Amino acid sequence: MKYLKYLVFLVFFIPINIEALEINSEHAILYNMNDDIIIFEKNADERTYIASLTKIMTTIVAIENIDDVDETVSVPYEALDGLIAANASVAGFYSGQRVTYLDLLYGVMLPSGADATRTLAYYISGNEEEFVKLMNDKAIELGLTNTHFANTSGLDTDNHYSTVREMSIILKYALQNPLFKEIYTANSYTTSDSSLTFKSVFSNYLNHYGLTNNYIYGSKTGFTTK
Repeated sequence: MKYLKYLVFLVFFIPINIEALEINSEHAILYNMNDDIIIFEKNADERTYIASLTKIMTTIVAIENIDDVDETVSVPYEALDGLIAANASVAGFYSGQRVTYLDLLYGVMLPSGADATRTLAYYISGNEEEFVKLMNDKAIELGLTNTHFANTSGLDTDNHYSTVREMSIILKYALQNPLFKEIYTANSYTTSDSSLTFKSVFSNYLNHYGLTNNYIYGSKTGFTTK
């Protein structure tokens, strides 16, 4: 992360050979939103697993289909079933817990909770499969041809993929929504019943490694062994 912070400084103030950057990721893209230009890319159009980056699309689609984010719902058992066996990350909601839609949205983005994505899908569309159709409809609306979703949380399956270029398009679109941007840039959030406090996964990484952050306002992490 120290190198990343230094890189941001260099990109804006000192001309460098951006193509000479060495990164471990096999797929990457660096996009300047202010100038609407891509300044670095690596295999940007190659399909790949996207893990929890999926939740960027889950969150913006949910926001666009919720009338009142302060409405209270009950976490259904169906939303939690199988998550431990699938080794999915969870926010910590329990069956029958009364939560607001806003609690769930933060639960998706900050701790990357699959329990939150499934609960949102349950109340917005009736089940995860129907909600995923909304996600794929949005991908078509955005003109994406190398993106397809099979679940709301990013669990690996052959029919769940995107490219880093198309993920950047999704994020750019989502950041136009004020609520999404507020959630995306938050470091922490306490649920309406005060039972849970979420910290962003990115903040947890910084704390774990004793790093400070003065440049990155928001992030969504994702991990898969594939």
